[in-house]
Parts: sequence; structure tokens; C-alpha cells
Amino acid sequence: MIVRAGVELARDTIRAVRISGWPRPTVRALEVSWDPEQPAAGLTALREALGSVDRLTVAASLDLLHVRRLQLPPLPAAEKRRMLGLEPDRFFPVRGEDLVFWVQEDQDLVFAIRESLLTGWLPFLESIGRLESVEPAPVALARALVKARIREGCVLRNGAANTSELTVLREGRIESVRRLLHDGPGFEARVLAERSGPIYVCPWDETRAGALEDVVPPDRVQAPPDIAGVGPGFLAAYGAALASSESQDGGLVTPELAHKIARRHRRDRLVATMACAAALIFLLWSADAHRARAERHLDARIAGLREQAGEVLALQTEAEAILRQTGTLSAIVAGRPQPLEVLLGMSRLLPPTAYVRAVRTSGSEWQVDGYAKDAAALIPLFENHPNFAEARFLTGTSRLRVGRETYESFSLALEYTPTP
Repeated sequence: MIVRAGVELARDTIRAVRISGWPRPTVRALEVSWDPEQPAAGLTALREALGSVDRLTVAASLDLLHVRRLQLPPLPAAEKRRMLGLEPDRFFPVRGEDLVFWVQEDQDLVFAIRESLLTGWLPFLESIGRLESVEPAPVALARALVKARIREGCVLRNGAANTSELTVLREGRIESVRRLLHDGPGFEARVLAERSGPIYVCPWDETRAGALEDVVPPDRVQAPPDIAGVGPGFLAAYGAALASSESQDGGLVTPELAHKIARRHRRDRLVATMACAAALIFLLWSADAHRARAERHLDARIAGLREQAGEVLALQTEAEAILRQTGTLSAIVAGRPQPLEVLLGMSRLLPPTAYVRAVRTSGSEWQVDGYAKDAAALIPLFENHPNFAEARFLTGTSRLRVGRETYESFSLALEYTPTP
């Protein structure tokens, strides 16, 4: 059972959602205090509260981020991050600080965080569970709302002291993000009066909702929904937990962490591929064993019918006719090469150090592609076997190195003749 956790890091609070179990997952939300500049105590308390976690996804609150809308060239996300990193003070109000950027190829919205701040969190976050991604909290919030089929509207959240966060969604994507600095009563209402669509107040506050309803129609002001039993204050953390398997092309991560996460994903895919291959081999073996059992069962039944039909000539004649038909069919089948039989013969002939990458057939001719320690030694193995003939290489061999071992690639063609 895989346990996932999503964490939202705000200015003075950490909100987390832990998801465990399948097919009916158990969702638990919790909250701890912390100091982003001195993260050890808060993140240690979070680790103790969460317990064992397999996959961890983090969302950084807007209070900890810089956000700008920049018209960048149509480049891949990695190139955009590299371009922004050359002169970060040209785009963001920083001086002498390195930033880590969140960008995507199809959006001009850019989030940034101080690299020194992020790297101070990473050792503690990776001690909680396998860190899958770090992203801006508005992105995680939008993902959670889309989960609840909310694709349009404005989300008004509490920010740091005397601030609010406004996230505008259009067609399930972030259209804009703003940090609102309060300059008096009704400030939020004046900003939202220019917007269309529903307005979600998070968390719900009657005083704030009343101030909004003085400027916008009351039916537009709504309380955000509970999703999977998670309260409105934890929607960004829940949205982060839903992003465990996403690509890191636009992730808010350092290059070192991005490479580390990419290596883990490649290892996971390799393990999954090997598991599928093992399952396929087991399936082939199981099918062959099932066929053998069916043949033994059929032989036993035929023997029983012969004994019972000994006194009835008609039944005996009919049984003999059936046997003749069965023999004819068996002869026809025996004259055709069975794929499982050919694969079994190849497996027995190939040395343990050989690896098959692909097998193809056309009639009685087979082609085998793979790698071996000594590709030239394969030809005599097949030529000296009574069922294989005309063994030859279709292409020249080439050497490659896997770990500390050297292998030769081969593409071998041969013909198979079943045993009479």
C-alpha cells in the first residue's frame, strides 16, 4: 500500500494531507507551526505527525514566492529557467540572490523562490518520504478544484499579515495570481468587482463575504467545497498530494533535485518494465503447463472411454474414428512450428549471458535481436541443433558497455523445423 502526502508550506504554518489505502483511501489532514528560515523544528514535528510516507509532494505558499507574468521566448521550460537564472534581478526584486523558477512552455506566469531557502528545507523534507516535486501552492490549489469539477472562478485565500491571495481560474488553468495588500475596508471587493464568475472565500468568513456582497452579486460569493473530506484550508495540500507522478519539466526544484527525481523515475520505469517481462514469461510458462495438463487429462479420458466401449463395437468404431481424426489433426499441428516451442528451444540454446531484445517470425523463419558476450558463438549453437538451420547474421555486430561488462549486439536469422 502506497502512502502519499501533500504539504503546503506557508509563512508560519505547514498544512499537510496524508492519503493511504485503496480503493477507498483514508485522508487525514494536520497542521503544525514552523519558521521557514529555521525549518528544523517544524519539519521534524511534521515528520512525527505524518508517520511513514512513501511519496511526498510539496507546495510553496505565495507568501514565500515571487510571481511575475513575463513574455518569454517560446522555448522549453528548462531553457526558460536557464535564461531567467542568468539575471534574476532583472525580472524579480532581488539582489545578489540565486532563485529557483517554476515555468511551463505554454504559460507566461513565472514563480520564483530563493534557492538558499529551498535548499534549507530539502534535507528535512526528504527525511519524511521520497520527494516527488515542489510546486507553487496556486498550482496545487487549481488541481484540487479541478478534482471537484470547479474550472472557473476566483479563489480568495488568507495570506500573511494584512494580505490576501487571489487565484483566478479559467478552463481549469491558472489565468492570474495576485497578492493583495489591504489598504482599507472593501479593498478585496473593489478588486473582485472587475472579475466574473463565482468567488470562493477560503476559509469562509461571514464578515469578508458580507463586504464582497456589497459590491458583487451575493450568489457569486460561495464557500469552497470539501473535497474527499478535506477542509477548504487544506485544498492546496490535497492538490499537491494528487501530483505525485507529474513531470518535473516545470518543477520548482534545484537542478540537483531535478536530476535526482528524474533518476528515480527512470529506475521506477525500469522496475515496472522488468516486472511486466517477468509476468509475460510466467504467463507463457503457465499456458504451456496448462496445455500439458489438458493433454494428460484428454489421454486419461480416452483410455477410460476405450475400456467402457470394449463391449460395444459401434462405440469402439466411433472412438477409433475420433482417434484417427485426432491423429490427423495432431500431425497437422506437429508440422507447424509452435511459437512457444520455438521460444523454448531458443531459451535452451542461448547462453546465460545473452539477452533477447526482440523476436520476430515469418512462416518458418525467425529473427532474434539482442546482446551477448560473444555474438559469433551463437551461430554454431543453432547450426548444430536438429531443429534450427540456416543461421546467419542480418547485420554486423557492434560492441557496447553495460556497467562493467562488454556485450555485442546481434541480429540473427534462422529457420525452425519441428521434430517429426
